[in-house]
Amino acid sequence: MKRSVLIPFLLLLLVSPSLFADRVILHTGAVLEGRILSADENRVILKTAFGQHTIPRDRVARLETGPTPEEEYRDKSRQLTERYSETGERELARWCEEKKLSLHARMHWENLRDRLPKDPEVLSRLGIRPPPASPAAPVAPAMPVVPT
Repeated sequence: MKRSVLIPFLLLLLVSPSLFADRVILHTGAVLEGRILSADENRVILKTAFGQHTIPRDRVARLETGPTPEEEYRDKSRQLTERYSETGERELARWCEEKKLSLHARMHWENLRDRLPKDPEVLSRLGIRPPPASPAAPVAPAMPVVPT
């Protein structure tokens, strides 16, 4: 891969959200994220959001592999289904936001809104302003004291 093509490619990967869990760390310190399709002594083939790329092995410092956020979500969601709690759903919704799984996060916040319709955090995460507090009952003016 030519250097003029490699630099913009690296920049795009560095600013894009982490949709993949495998990481290719280059000798330059750059980190490429994607799904490692194969790796041998000559090259690493990495699938990214931008397509499939072959990286010469002599440029690679190390490889890191792991589950994708989607794969982790499936496991966490399955555990929540087996042992449901509102606290667990709230934690999963926050985790989804952290991992940039916004559709999953919204679904969990909406589930919580059905169960906890006045919860301030739930309403805030869904972009809903809580209803204003009802005004206090008017206080009758004090009777003036008249000297006798």
